[in-house]
Amino acid sequence: MIVKDINILKQESRETFFGECKELNIFDKLKEELFASPRAGYALAAIQINVPIKAVYIGTERTKFEIRAMNPRIIEYKEPFVHPNEGCLSLLSGISVNRYREVLVEYIDYDSGETKKQWQDGLMALIWQHEIDHVNGITILDREYKTDSTGRNDPCPCGSGKKYKKCCMK
Repeated sequence: MIVKDINILKQESRETFFGECKELNIFDKLKEELFASPRAGYALAAIQINVPIKAVYIGTERTKFEIRAMNPRIIEYKEPFVHPNEGCLSLLSGISVNRYREVLVEYIDYDSGETKKQWQDGLMALIWQHEIDHVNGITILDREYKTDSTGRNDPCPCGSGKKYKKCCMK
């Protein structure tokens, strides 16, 4: 069952190793929970099923594409932006989140045992950032984009007493 408790999700997961992942059958469990979710998703981190290890499953049922990653981390980021409407199978959906367009990801591939390092962009960059945040105890609520901008009907910050749209917004 996918965890909804923020206190569990805020836990930083510990490093894992091949034998532990095999013993826990973690990637099959993650895949099963991901595909059984009533909401569509692309990935799950082990902490989302209350197993605090750094293991991430990325995959889609339709394409049979999958990555089974141990101890993933982001080494480098490029081009920050605000991603609108990011969702999470454990939490809310539709939150604008601070992200990067490209990330250099490093992880141990469970299937080959190799350490892989690769640049990801687009949707894959977003997925990796989201799941690596999970293994580090960070949620989309922690990354939520908040604006300090003045709304058009708010009092103008210049102190005129007029609405912003009738004063300095012009």
